[in-house]
Amino acid sequence: MEMIFKAVATLDTRKRLIGLHGVLLGIGEIVGGGLFGFVTKPKTSSQCALVILIGFFLQIVFYYSAWINFPADAPARETNTESYFQFSSSLSQIIAFVGSFVVGLGDSALNTQ
Repeated sequence: MEMIFKAVATLDTRKRLIGLHGVLLGIGEIVGGGLFGFVTKPKTSSQCALVILIGFFLQIVFYYSAWINFPADAPARETNTESYFQFSSSLSQIIAFVGSFVVGLGDSALNTQ
């Protein structure tokens, strides 16, 4: 884990982190596919509904983490303004990395059903 943060600390621009977010999303998809596809193996409709509900909850967690991490004017243009909550740079990156993993988990939960 420390190696990831040292690698991130050497990067000087946020655009270089896109690849790492893609890797974390893929890891979340793989872990979620194994967890929801092979381990649970839902057989009844109530078990399928539970997995879908878990996937929905994970997606909501991701969307909330993205909302608190992005500035209000980010969709309109590239910006350097602060986000809704004043996080440090490293905490903001951690929230984004965890969000990438969580969206992979949530997506795989919905895709396996």
